[in-house]
Amino acid sequence: MGRDPSFYTDREGNPFQRIKIEFLTSQAREKILFTGHRGCGKSTELNRLAADPEILNKFLVVKYSVFEVLDPNDVRFIDLLFSVAAQTYTRAFDEGIHPSENLIDRLNTWRNTIQITKIDKEEAEVEVKGKLSAFFLGVLGRLQRGVESKKEAREVLEPRLTDLMEITNTILDEIRLALPEKDILIIIDDIEKAPFSTGRNLFVENASVLTQPRCKIIYTLPIALYCSHEFPGTIASIGTSYTLPNFHVLTREGQKHTRTIRHLSETVAKRIDPALIDSAHLEKAIVNSGGVTRDLMRVMRSACTIALTRGGNRILGPDVDQSLAEIRNQYNRFLTNEHFETLAKVAERKAAGSTQVELDLIHALAILEYLNDEQWVAVHPLVKPLLDAKLKKLRKPTHKTARGVRTGRKRR
Repeated sequence: MGRDPSFYTDREGNPFQRIKIEFLTSQAREKILFTGHRGCGKSTELNRLAADPEILNKFLVVKYSVFEVLDPNDVRFIDLLFSVAAQTYTRAFDEGIHPSENLIDRLNTWRNTIQITKIDKEEAEVEVKGKLSAFFLGVLGRLQRGVESKKEAREVLEPRLTDLMEITNTILDEIRLALPEKDILIIIDDIEKAPFSTGRNLFVENASVLTQPRCKIIYTLPIALYCSHEFPGTIASIGTSYTLPNFHVLTREGQKHTRTIRHLSETVAKRIDPALIDSAHLEKAIVNSGGVTRDLMRVMRSACTIALTRGGNRILGPDVDQSLAEIRNQYNRFLTNEHFETLAKVAERKAAGSTQVELDLIHALAILEYLNDEQWVAVHPLVKPLLDAKLKKLRKPTHKTARGVRTGRKRR
């Protein structure tokens, strides 16, 4: 979906053009934070940027996901910085940009000083790409694998952060010299899907480290961190941030936003024949998605499977209802009484603070942020029925209380 333009649908407030113009016109080697709810389409926009002809004409683009090269559930700043050096070096090697003898000597010397362990069989198999490529890929493999493997690599790399930074920038500088009037743009995707603690380690505790590579970089930022009270310090260190907004299928007052619903109906029609589902059932799926593209596609994919399972040739209302119920139950499994208390306050004031519970709910998509004329938040429509049921249960008088009321009436 991210690479096929025939499936693409733009949205109001999309910062794509602003990011593109900033990269094309700025001479600085800025770092940009790109945020938005998980599943809202960030990867799609980053794939568009990485494939844009004007961008490719001006940059060697190195785009990768932390899921591909690191352990997304346990990423530290030293891992991310090493991945920048490793991915840039191997990408340049693949593009036929070979390092000079001076760089090879320096990298070999540095490699010998941080020898983590003997090259194993797995690493030896990739030596056809060059011994240094094998080295970089081998260390990345250790940072991606088990706890002891990561610990061993970090214990060697972290005390030598300054050396790693110098090596990274040396690699970047030499590649840039080998490029015909081009710079380097690195795009690191999926960081925002890691646990909140990972985002905090990267973008709060070590933000200044992430600014030091001498190239342009886009980091994806967890939306919960963007909403936290610590974000001003992060942006002061890094410089610029852009948010990809959700589609606001409902207004702040809870009314249906017909233009957005029509827009998302067209998005679904690019994937499913409109004749396969009544517009009312499709609208129900769209509204309950909360404007989160991935949730909408999950609902529709599940509804299709349910319809096929019962032998139907169209998606009916009960198919959509069952799909929505299944996804709603996934939320219900992790929501606690404390979560529901927080959700009730958010639903009432249309705003969220930055307590850890609120940030956890934002990270989990139980709370959604919207940006149009103003910034506001809402409980995810799939979660709202769970909240309503919880509140109804809490307000329902107990048998003892009801009997006391009746007894009181008798006394009068």
